[in-house]
Amino acid sequence: MKKPLSLALLFMPLAWANKQVTIVIKQMTCSLCVISVNQALRATGGVIKVKSSLKTRQAVAFVRMILITRSCLPPSLEPATATSTT
Repeated sequence: MKKPLSLALLFMPLAWANKQVTIVIKQMTCSLCVISVNQALRATGGVIKVKSSLKTRQAVAFVRMILITRSCLPPSLEPATATSTT
C-alpha cells in the first residue's frame, strides 16, 4: 500500500531557497508605520528578514521557500505507468 504524499514529505530531503519580495505600501507615512509593518511581516511564517523604508514606502522581505524536485520523490510516489497483463 502506498503511503500518503504528506507522510512521504516528512521523510524526504528538502531544498531551501530564499526569495526577496518587495511590497509597496503607499499608506506608510510615519516611523510607527515602519515599525508596525516590520513586526507584522516578521510574525508571518516563513519570513526570515524584513526591512521597511519610509523614504521609498516599501517593505522588502526575504521569504524561505521549499523546493521539491522530481528527483527528491521516492520511487513509490513516481507516476504509475500503464501495463497490460493480457
